[in-house]
Amino acid sequence: MLALLPALAALAASPRYESERYFGEKYRSDPTTKVPVITNTGNYFRSIKVEGNPALVAEIKKAVENDRRHADNVTESYSQEKTSIILNLPGGVNMGFTQRKPGDCSLFLQGTPDAFK
Repeated sequence: MLALLPALAALAASPRYESERYFGEKYRSDPTTKVPVITNTGNYFRSIKVEGNPALVAEIKKAVENDRRHADNVTESYSQEKTSIILNLPGGVNMGFTQRKPGDCSLFLQGTPDAFK
């Protein structure tokens, strides 16, 4: 019975999303990005804005597409001016991706602080 506890704890942990890696130190020090992190009592918000880096934009878009498999709901909008993808993820987590130019995009991840533990 005690041997099952670690396995049950792992199953209960919040899912980790591929897109989360873009909020780390590597991208905070990249001159083509801005990475604000806002934490308050009931909300944890992270975003990254990329300007002039088409390779990074393509990488982020691929990660968002991979994270889509976790989504409970997906809202997409496409026009000549922009692409927008919003994922509603388990635990009340929301992810949004917007691309206006080939080298420019923004990505956000938002939810309660407990959703990211």
